[in-house]
Amino acid sequence: MKKWQLLGTASVLALTLAACGNDDKSTSDGDNTAVESPDKENTSSTNSNNDSNDNDDNNDDNSSTVVDKRAVKDAPLALDEALTTFDETYKGAKISSIELDESNRQFTYDIEGFDDKKEYSVEIGEDNNVIEKNEENRDKGDDYQELMRDEYITPEEAIDNASKVSEVGDLAATSWSLDYDDDEKATVYQVKFENTKDEVEVTLDAKTGDQLNVEKD
Repeated sequence: MKKWQLLGTASVLALTLAACGNDDKSTSDGDNTAVESPDKENTSSTNSNNDSNDNDDNNDDNSSTVVDKRAVKDAPLALDEALTTFDETYKGAKISSIELDESNRQFTYDIEGFDDKKEYSVEIGEDNNVIEKNEENRDKGDDYQELMRDEYITPEEAIDNASKVSEVGDLAATSWSLDYDDDEKATVYQVKFENTKDEVEVTLDAKTGDQLNVEKD
């Protein structure tokens, strides 16, 4: 009787030890998983930060790239040639405004005009080609002032006068325009001087060449 009791006790003890062994193994496996997980998360986080830094560096490089605009003295097409092209495009139209500026690394003349019925605009490229033209009916209330070029100083003289303004310094003239200014009640030149950091616009009386206004950005 005692022998069977001892055998029964031994069996229970063996089963208990086996169960404890399985629990220890399970706990050990769980510990290994817990250790590996943070390493994976940290690696992912590090890679993400590196990618973000690389993108920031690239953005900084792109944002700091600024292309200088050329000076209007380098424009290859003379004003008289552009005016001839305008006249051939819209014969008999009177001219109300002229602008020389650079767009997409090409100097263009934007010339506007009118007659009794319509208003016109023509964009002319460096090769004296018509890039774009437009015409539309003139409203009865529109008040256009014809440019009388013989009465004005030349664009070259306007640029020379404007460059003497102290705010201009050593900036280059990058565009100019000629049209009637309602505020000044006079025809004016507006000459823009700029580099990659500064911009100055000088307004001159087109007849006398006198300075009327200076704006600096």
